[in-house]
Amino acid sequence: MDARGGGVYAMTLRPLDKWPARLVAPLLSVPLALIPVSGEQPLLGSPVTQIGEHGDRSTCGRFHAPAWSQRIVMVAPEQAQQLPSIVAGAEPGTTILLKDGIYHIRKEPLLFSQPSVTLRSYSGKRSTVILDGGQYEAEAVVAIRAKEISIADLTIRHARRHPVHISGGGHDAMLYNLHVIDGGRQFIKVNPSSDGSLNDRGTLACSRLELTAAGRAYVEANPAGGLRCYTGGIDAHQAWGWVVRDNAFEGFYCLNGGLAEHAIHFWVFGDSCG
Repeated sequence: MDARGGGVYAMTLRPLDKWPARLVAPLLSVPLALIPVSGEQPLLGSPVTQIGEHGDRSTCGRFHAPAWSQRIVMVAPEQAQQLPSIVAGAEPGTTILLKDGIYHIRKEPLLFSQPSVTLRSYSGKRSTVILDGGQYEAEAVVAIRAKEISIADLTIRHARRHPVHISGGGHDAMLYNLHVIDGGRQFIKVNPSSDGSLNDRGTLACSRLELTAAGRAYVEANPAGGLRCYTGGIDAHQAWGWVVRDNAFEGFYCLNGGLAEHAIHFWVFGDSCG
């Protein structure tokens, strides 16, 4: 485990209905950071369809699959029960393309333990493919435990804790054009594993993280460790070199007096993030 220098990178968002109207529109149009990503080779590019998927900003556009993507596996919604085993058995260099529909992920998360695997929608539209954790049955919907995992062009919702959980050597993760809805805790959690394996140089880009009224009620009804609003956007421990850009974070607040975590929270010796 390498030594980590101190640093906290955080942003707290008030509910938009508490902001003066003259300030809201300009804020919604400003990206968090404009950091271009280069060096990727296009493969099975996703079409741009509307703002937020990926918007009309120059730094958002079709998803460019990594150059190592060589093998294609097509999956349909009727194969949802087999999807965890398909992901677990994917060899390095595999791209799993999901056809339109809802994929119910009830007990087992989609666990990525082999490096260099991509999961994305076949259409390239995040609204048409939904990974659904049911009534908060799945602790996590997507669990990343290997390097160079790309998750793109999908909706992920209703995890009991974290819709996306990265831990155990998940370096160079790419989370792109996602709509993440109603996690029970932090929507994207990044933390070292028990053996000290870290998760550096990830990217969260061109995505929307949204806590709805129904999701807020679940968070308020399920406090954690005495915290009455234990939720947030991306929460990363000991993570270096991440890029978080061109995203929207919506609804991260509670009505019970509890204080939510930040929309963007890099801490416990996190550093060198943009």
